[in-house]
Amino acid sequence: MSDKEKLLWSDNPFWLKYFGHVLVLVIIDIIGIVIAFAIGPTNPTLAFGLLVTFGIILLALCVWLIIQLFKWKSIKYEIWDDQIVIIKGIINKDKTIILADKIEFYKVKISLSDRIWGTGDIQIYTGEEEQEAEATIKDVSNIKKVEEIIKNILNA
Repeated sequence: MSDKEKLLWSDNPFWLKYFGHVLVLVIIDIIGIVIAFAIGPTNPTLAFGLLVTFGIILLALCVWLIIQLFKWKSIKYEIWDDQIVIIKGIINKDKTIILADKIEFYKVKISLSDRIWGTGDIQIYTGEEEQEAEATIKDVSNIKKVEEIIKNILNA
């Protein structure tokens, strides 16, 4: 990368797509532990069984949360003034570089849940035909801003 190139945007995928479901399960598990403590004085055997069960589940969820953190941090998107870069991987890096002058068109995909969070996917096509996207920037936070940046580099 030369000194003239300018980084316009850089981000990881939207965090909630990776952590939301795990956080909900952790909250449910903690409620189960609180319930186990609440019934402890009346039925200590049942309370102990629930505490052990919910404790093991909480430990497994914490491991899952760490795995999700690594998955999330292993993906990075960058938009430079002349190219789009997608970097995947923790140990082995897979870097996809698409030069702006090679991009024919792009598509923005926004589902109902994406509309709620202001996220979406951007599919980038380098060929004339709409056979298969060259690359997809998934779970982009602030999709409208990123789409505007892509429009600007394509029109430059």
